[in-house]
Amino acid sequence: GADKAKSLFLLPAQDEMLHRASKNLPGVNVQTGENVSTYELLDCQKLFIQEGAVAKIAGVLQA
Repeated sequence: GADKAKSLFLLPAQDEMLHRASKNLPGVNVQTGENVSTYELLDCQKLFIQEGAVAKIAGVLQA
């Protein structure tokens, strides 16, 4: 169901508090835009991107 969907949160910079809090949530992955892999982008069912992470993701995908 929807509660088992994999969610990916992309941030412009590392957020230690959010990263720690998400460790206990099954199916939730928190990454920075520069550390995300193509696999992680394609493997999630829900993708949440903070505005500042977009440019960093573009740089990763162009490399």
